[in-house]
Amino acid sequence: MTKQAIFDTLSHSNATLRGELRLPGDIRLAAWQNELDRVSYHTDEVHTISLYTAGGEQTYRLDGQRSQRNGFKDAICIIPQQQESVWEIQGRFEFTHVYFTDNHLREFIARELDLEPRLFALPDHSFLHHGALTAALQQLGQPQDWRDDIHQLHIQSVVQDVFAELCKMQSHRAARKVRIFGGLSLRSKKTVQQYIEDNL
Repeated sequence: MTKQAIFDTLSHSNATLRGELRLPGDIRLAAWQNELDRVSYHTDEVHTISLYTAGGEQTYRLDGQRSQRNGFKDAICIIPQQQESVWEIQGRFEFTHVYFTDNHLREFIARELDLEPRLFALPDHSFLHHGALTAALQQLGQPQDWRDDIHQLHIQSVVQDVFAELCKMQSHRAARKVRIFGGLSLRSKKTVQQYIEDNL
């Protein structure tokens, strides 16, 4: 199992784990409740996306330029792997985390979007308004839903929708500045794949 520092940090804080679900591909869902706490996240090996499902107005991110901004119901936070952050919780709130590896996201980008994964970097966002991403995350449901096998299949589809929305947020202005060395172009890869399929 990939190191999941945010999950481990919350497990040793005032936060209460309301439910969790492990999905194929090292994807993990966790529903939390927290109150009157301060937590610091360090050196995670997975990405984390969070949806505030109840409360959040008395939750603040204290580090860097985000100092003292507060959350709200349906707020989204995106915490890329290795991102450090400090959070102050002064009132009760509930939130759902989705943890996933960088490899899983990049495989999705290459397979489903037919794009070069190395051009994408997950952004760091706190207390984001994003209608489409919020709507997708709300479909994950509540922990009591996660025990149902049919709903688990639905959740796997929802996670793919979440990945697609995250990719739409990517800034290609930054991507154009990235120089990539080695590998084949998408057109060349398609040509090679077609040749292999035709000559198996």
